[in-house]
This record gives sequence, structure tokens and C-alpha cells, in this order.
Amino acid sequence: MTTTELEIIKALAEEGNMRKAAERLFLSQPALSQRLQTIEKEWGTLLFVRSQKGLEPTPAGELVIAFAKETILKKEETAEMIASLADKVHGTLKIACASIVGQTWLPQVLKEFVSMYPDAKISLMTGWSSEIVKAL
Repeated sequence: MTTTELEIIKALAEEGNMRKAAERLFLSQPALSQRLQTIEKEWGTLLFVRSQKGLEPTPAGELVIAFAKETILKKEETAEMIASLADKVHGTLKIACASIVGQTWLPQVLKEFVSMYPDAKISLMTGWSSEIVKAL
């Protein structure tokens, strides 16, 4: 499977809706449907059951979705490891903090961080402490 096909499977699983997945992937709905049919033909089985409520993964689809997510994650991890071989700082800085910190102190700190390490990505989650604990 190509990276694009893996992203298609992941988006369809996460959105559970052909229209939303098509928007997320910047594809037309008919094009996405055609790509899904090609992927299903490649695997030799239906990956999603289509209904009025949206898309529901089949048992085989669950396996392919897990494969797609694992493969995408492994590719990102490998790219980060390759990037770390250089002298630059790469990767994703993941931060979870209270909303007040995210609105007051953190913006200036992140501005400085981004200017020092432009190749690094930032994943930020703010909210009540109880929400953050649940998300973790």
C-alpha cells in the first residue's frame, strides 16, 4: 500500500463518513469512493460497510486500519530518527497544560522555541486538569 492509501484508510476510519474524509483529504467524494474500491480490491475484501449512518469497519477493515495506523506512525518515527542524525532539532514537542498557562505564559515561550527550532512540530492541548488527565 502506498502512503496515500494508508492515509485514506486512516481518514475514513477516523471520520466514519465519506464526505468528511473526502474534505479532509482534499479529494472529491467520487474519487475517494473509487480509491476505496481499489484498496478493497487489492485486499480482496470489503473494509467498510456503507450505510445511511456512515462507514462502519468490517472485521477485515479493523485489521487493515490498525496496519495503516501502525505503518504511518512507524514512518513518522523513522523520519524523526533520520532527522535526528543531523545537527538540527526535529520531532514533535507535545504539551498538555492548563488553559490559563496556554493563554498567558506559553505563547511567548513557544514563539521563542519555534524561532530557535523551526523544524520541530508542536502538539498543544489545553483545558482543565481533569480533561487533560482523561485525554492522557
